[in-house]
Amino acid sequence: MEKVVNLATITTDFNVAKFYKPKLESTNETLAKDPKKIDKEEASKLLDNQFIAKDTLCYFKDEMERLPGDMYIASKSDWMSRKLKPVKTFGYAYKTVAWSEENDTIAVLNHVYFPKVDMIESENGDLVLITASKSDLKQPVIDQLEKFLKSKYKAGKSSESDFSREKISDWEDDKFIYRLIKMEKTYSVSSGGESRSEKKLEIDYVIFNKKFLPIIKETGNRIGGQSFEAYN
Repeated sequence: MEKVVNLATITTDFNVAKFYKPKLESTNETLAKDPKKIDKEEASKLLDNQFIAKDTLCYFKDEMERLPGDMYIASKSDWMSRKLKPVKTFGYAYKTVAWSEENDTIAVLNHVYFPKVDMIESENGDLVLITASKSDLKQPVIDQLEKFLKSKYKAGKSSESDFSREKISDWEDDKFIYRLIKMEKTYSVSSGGESRSEKKLEIDYVIFNKKFLPIIKETGNRIGGQSFEAYN
């Protein structure tokens, strides 16, 4: 069983559930431990492990008519949908909810290692979406990633978010849309009783299965926090 997935060689038949199974089992084993029966050293080591959560994604009727279609896709546990009755199941989302930026790796792309990777599969087990995230990158690393993507895929439909100032670059082939989202974020860091601002470069690398473009067109063009409206 592969522990790290190479995002440069991903295929539409990638088995999301199989990949996350041991990671979910490890998370569940950790959460099942009685905190009263483990010492501080063991607890510290356990908290350093990746924690993975699995959500069920469902179709919900758009009662407020906010979207182009009459339904939308959301997690059953989402605060806006948990009290609603789903129309039917769409699939499952696997999310990295705790990780170490320095020590964890779930995926790699052109020698860039990602500690946080979320994936969505359909109810039939088809790969739908991958989002790999990494922070504290240097600009040359991002430039190298862009150079790699430009050499491997044809140009897609790029944009810049007016709200978050994210710069979004797309590439594509006959199976996938590949998206690189670059952003600069400012964090407040406390040390020695003093606070200071610290800027970090962050990226999300997204792979979306084009097979599902017609489906999300009917449900508002968004899935996994990503919009693909430009492709419909």
